[in-house]
Amino acid sequence: KSLTMGNLAKNLLKKGLNGVYFTLELSEEVVAKRFDSMFSGICQADILRNITKASIEIKSQASSYGKMFIKRLPESSTNANHLRAYLKEFEIVNGFTPDFMVVDYLDLMASVQQISAENTFVRDKFIAEELRSIANDFNLMMITASQLNRSAQQIESIEDLNHSHVAGGLPKIMTCDNRVAIIQRIGKAS
Repeated sequence: KSLTMGNLAKNLLKKGLNGVYFTLELSEEVVAKRFDSMFSGICQADILRNITKASIEIKSQASSYGKMFIKRLPESSTNANHLRAYLKEFEIVNGFTPDFMVVDYLDLMASVQQISAENTFVRDKFIAEELRSIANDFNLMMITASQLNRSAQQIESIEDLNHSHVAGGLPKIMTCDNRVAIIQRIGKAS
């Protein structure tokens, strides 16, 4: 999920768009290192050994790319109001609103609403709607991800993949404009 969202962000940056990457799972340093690797072409394990080469490569591209801001927020307690407050402060400090934001990832967020922990359907619905509202209010592209259920690993063909395979299912699917599924097949010998 994180690598896919990072690559989407990288491609938007290459088009000159500015973005904020909210990480609720990884540290800012780990996310930044991933971006350094993507932009320099040097694998993450070798970035520190090749820091000069990576810096030169990244700086050579930086003038034509948009700016990326990475912010770590706590999992399970971060909600849409925290993201809104950050974006408002961001606009005051930087003088512009980002063109896109990545929330890594939806399943680690909390809702602004008081919801029973057992009612995951309503919780997921509210969180997805709250993120969509931020995108509308700030006129930006929202990118986030969710887990697939274990049942997704059992499907025979990608055509069989549907909303029932997404953790939380329908409320997340109904809120998004575009969706992509990534399924990794491991151990299938021919």
